Formats: sequence, C-alpha cells, structure tokens
Amino acid sequence: MFLSDLQQLTDCRRTLLPVLQDAERASEQFLDKGFSTVGLRALKSVKLQRAILLVGMFSILESAIQAETGWAKEPMKKLKNWLRENGFDELELAVTRFERVANTLKHGFGRSHADLKNDTARNFAVRSGLGDADPDEYVDIDNLLVDVTHELVEECADTIEQVVDLEIPKSIDKQL
Repeated sequence: MFLSDLQQLTDCRRTLLPVLQDAERASEQFLDKGFSTVGLRALKSVKLQRAILLVGMFSILESAIQAETGWAKEPMKKLKNWLRENGFDELELAVTRFERVANTLKHGFGRSHADLKNDTARNFAVRSGLGDADPDEYVDIDNLLVDVTHELVEECADTIEQVVDLEIPKSIDKQL
C-alpha cells in the first residue's frame, strides 16, 4: 500500500519526539528545583502534544485506508478482518489496541476505554477514572485516560508503518 503522506507523518515523530523528550527532561528539572507550576504546565504540554500526534497519526491512517482501498464504511474493521484472514494476527492486535487508544484519547470513557482496562497484554497505563490516585497508575497531571509516553507513540508509528508496507488489494469490500 502506497501512502506517502502517512509515511511522512510517521517520520515526523523522529523529529518531534526527541524535542518532546528534551522538554520533558527540562520540565522535570523545573520540578526538581521547586518550580512546580512551570514544571507541571510543561509536562502537561508534552503529554498533550504526544496524544495529539498519536491520535492524528491513527486518524490519518483510517482516512488513508479508506481512500486507498475504497472501503467507504468501516475501513478499520475491514482492515483488521483482512489482517486476520491473511495471517497478520499480531499486527491486527496492535492495530486494534491503537484504535482503542486513539478512541479513548478522543472520546474518553466508553467501550474502547473499557477494553483497554481489560487488556492484560498492554504495556502502558490506563486510568480507571479522572482524579484517580491509584499508585499503580501514572501521575495525575492531566485529564488523559491513557499515559501517552514516548514509547507508546513510537509503537503506534511502527504499527502504522507496518500497515503502510502491506499490499492490501483494492475493492475487496465484497469479500469482507
């Protein structure tokens, strides 16, 4: 599948994520020096920028799949079916997980959030609710239900790149 715009978007993470990591380190230094307001605002900004990047990449993937394949309705459902039917089970699981992450970040509580909370194989933190003080969950400095780390954005971009590299035939809509 040729999706050069999407490839460029996932490539931008190579530029943006190191900048965000530097900003995160600087924020932590502010916190260490007692400048809690400045440090917390900067950390919130970093987390939000990572969330925006992840949601944006995944949303553009969905749009690109739709445009590239001609699947007008439910392109992600059809993609996941195609992946399973063609032996890409692990990639299908990753696509499903990032679809849930993006949906949870966009919409908050709902089916995707509940599915993430029940996903025992996930390697990132998901809040049960806003304002939770559960020590097993991440520090409550924002209103995001998923802890969008550098590694999570990298994994999402890697998953998208794997999908982009596949040769998914057009107009297999009737088969799915």
